[in-house]
Amino acid sequence: MKHIGWKLTTLALGLGLGCGGLAMQSYVAGQETQKHREEKMEAASETISGRVKSFLKNDKGDTDGISMENGATIHFPPHTSLSIMKMVSVGDRIEVRGHELTLPKGDVVIEAERIEKGGQTIDIGQPRRPGGPKPPRGPGHEFEKTMSAKGTIKEFVSNRHGDVDGFLLSDGTEVKLPPHQAAELRRLAKVGAEVSVDGRRHETPKGDVHLHADRIVDTASGRAIERDEPHKGRHVPPHVEILDELRELRRLIESQQKT
Repeated sequence: MKHIGWKLTTLALGLGLGCGGLAMQSYVAGQETQKHREEKMEAASETISGRVKSFLKNDKGDTDGISMENGATIHFPPHTSLSIMKMVSVGDRIEVRGHELTLPKGDVVIEAERIEKGGQTIDIGQPRRPGGPKPPRGPGHEFEKTMSAKGTIKEFVSNRHGDVDGFLLSDGTEVKLPPHQAAELRRLAKVGAEVSVDGRRHETPKGDVHLHADRIVDTASGRAIERDEPHKGRHVPPHVEILDELRELRRLIESQQKT
């Protein structure tokens, strides 16, 4: 009986080692395949450098590319445009690593994988494949995509409490910014000033669509303001809101005294 038990133990051990060996072989093969794919992509990639001539937009008005002075066209996913435009400006010299891609309309571009400028780097990575996992939906899912606009300020608009929370552009685009930044917004630009806005498309439950601004730039001065969400995720005591308003009022008075 002990002899049979010893044989069974030996057999189980042998099977375990065999399965472990097969698993290890599969793991190694998988690693080699992945390495081969990476090496293939690396070989297909190229690096170009030059100065930025202009930014390009797709048919939906989203910024998704760069025209270089050397004639090259750089393409990137629209959702990365905000980060790229914060780092790169027209006239800047940049270095782009990417691979050649033919767009649906037949245009041949360099699909950017990485953009570098003066020691700063943006790794764009690979776009999500069709059928791949979708980003989680939760609070804020009403923001459908990145959105940009440029034009002159027609008028400032207010919320139902009477607080200035944005403005209308000459083309009818409504731009929104948190009300506590109203004083900062008015210092940045006046009615009739030309501005460029980067942000996200937002549709309200009533079906109204506006541009949820993340960055607003006054074209003439080059000055900009960034969106500053007030105390996200927690209750704000009344005295904190009052202090915030007093700080804004003080900054406004100080700026008027300087002019």
